Amino acid sequence: MEDLIILESVIGPQITGMDCETGDHVITVVTRERAWELQAMLDDADDRLQQTVTDDESDEDFTPVLTKSEFFRKEV
Repeated sequence: MEDLIILESVIGPQITGMDCETGDHVITVVTRERAWELQAMLDDADDRLQQTVTDDESDEDFTPVLTKSEFFRKEV
């Protein structure tokens, strides 16, 4: 199983995350299109969390998680 990275933020083409194994914060730069995709993941997770908290106080976790290869994916 690949190491996982929690997606934390998207600021322009720069994305940040936290390595689940080491706790280290990691940064990479992606294309604009990839940044939009990742921002959509964060927005969706935030929306789902807001709905869950409002609806039933569930403990579900909607944190976007990527594998290291997805996080550091080389764009062509």
